[in-house]
Amino acid sequence: MAYSVSARSSCAQICSTVHATHAVPRSTSLRLSQGKLARSSICRLPGNAHRARQLIIRNSAGSEALVAPAPSKGRLDASKAFAVEVQEGERPLAKYVTLPAEKYSVLDSDAVQRVGDNTFRVSGGQQQFIMGQSGTPVGLIQIEVGEAQVTQRLLEANIENAKGKAMAEVNRLMGQVQMSTTVSVMSNPETDAKMIRCEVALTGDFIEGVMTKMPTDKMNGLVERALGVVVPWFLKQLKEDYYLWVDGNEEQRGKLGKGQMKTMTSGMFNTLKTGVLPEGVVEVK
Repeated sequence: MAYSVSARSSCAQICSTVHATHAVPRSTSLRLSQGKLARSSICRLPGNAHRARQLIIRNSAGSEALVAPAPSKGRLDASKAFAVEVQEGERPLAKYVTLPAEKYSVLDSDAVQRVGDNTFRVSGGQQQFIMGQSGTPVGLIQIEVGEAQVTQRLLEANIENAKGKAMAEVNRLMGQVQMSTTVSVMSNPETDAKMIRCEVALTGDFIEGVMTKMPTDKMNGLVERALGVVVPWFLKQLKEDYYLWVDGNEEQRGKLGKGQMKTMTSGMFNTLKTGVLPEGVVEVK
């Protein structure tokens, strides 16, 4: 979907602003003194406890002690979902969210190129990132269409025409991130009004780069804050584009698509500063 252009660019914005799981050997020598633990072995705990990287230390006398888990680092697992209420017109909302990617004009449908039955190459256009960095986010997207919803998965991502030393690091980060965006139709539980819902999820196990040193909780918090800015503004654009599609105003849809990233980016920074979401947008589960 052309909404992939927005999602793809959002990934670049997130990576530019914000499982290196350290393996524990089965047996390790700990050299302690004065009545403390002597030569010991360290064992991983099974199941969820292993994921938390908790350790059992067993001393030479056979007694055991549970060691507090080391802070998890390098693991990304963040998601946010928002919805915007839409007055459904003569053309069904469910049909709109499953339109072929080339027929979306949320940003610029010219930037969406079909490369397979369900895969598309999308470009976010030349973007300005933090600290004077710039480049063109480009991604390979796989589309999965369901009933009244569509999911796009990011297969590959990089920034072309990159300017700035930080862009090389951003490209390394993006190569280690998995991203999915699901756009669907839901009903407002209080009014039964139709809504467009969008959920974006990012996961990754960073094995190189600066993110390997960032605590997981801090990383996820930063990414979710960024998603809390990006997704609502994207929904605002979807709502406007739906109304134009209902009216059959394809010419105006094309105009809406041209140059919208700069406008959207400005709105995102305002939301980041004020916390105020676009009108009609709410966070959902």
